[in-house]
Amino acid sequence: MNRESLTTVKRLNKPEDEENSNGIHDGKPDVSMKIVELTKPVSGKDIDLKLVLNSNDSETRTLVINVNVQAMRYTGIPSSQIQTELKEQKLLPNQDLTIPIHIPFSVYGEKMRESNSIKVSAVVTDKDNSEAVYITEKDIVPESPLLTIKAIGSELQYSDMTAEVVFENPLSEGLRDCFITVTGSGLLTETMEAR
Repeated sequence: MNRESLTTVKRLNKPEDEENSNGIHDGKPDVSMKIVELTKPVSGKDIDLKLVLNSNDSETRTLVINVNVQAMRYTGIPSSQIQTELKEQKLLPNQDLTIPIHIPFSVYGEKMRESNSIKVSAVVTDKDNSEAVYITEKDIVPESPLLTIKAIGSELQYSDMTAEVVFENPLSEGLRDCFITVTGSGLLTETMEAR
């Protein structure tokens, strides 16, 4: 399943007389970029994205591409650096250039304990024109692993019933020292914990 996100691309450091209020020259940026989710981000699993670049110019461009991944607090302030990647690529006229972005759970997992989202940003500089700088970013909120509660048997008002709680471990290793707490106002007489 492909989920796309179109993000505004802004060319930075352009002379003011050539730029409109959106940072775009002649109605279009010289380079367009977007970050696309290749898979649905789920906490506990690797995250796969791609950066897609395209040029409406007639010349081949040599680009310096810096992809930065940060864990973000709910306030929008970065809590820690997850990874960064710097590479140089050629962008041919009227063709897409695709840069894969792989964020392993082994790298981001620990850093997400006090964060709730991941910011992926790409800063692209034209190697032959250091003033041509483009930026795009995407916020990712990994979903929680699947947890289902299913009633077993018939449900009758004022009668006891049984429910099954199923948790799907997204990790490739077993979980240790963890528990599930089930509560329900008016449904349970006491909080239940399963280890």
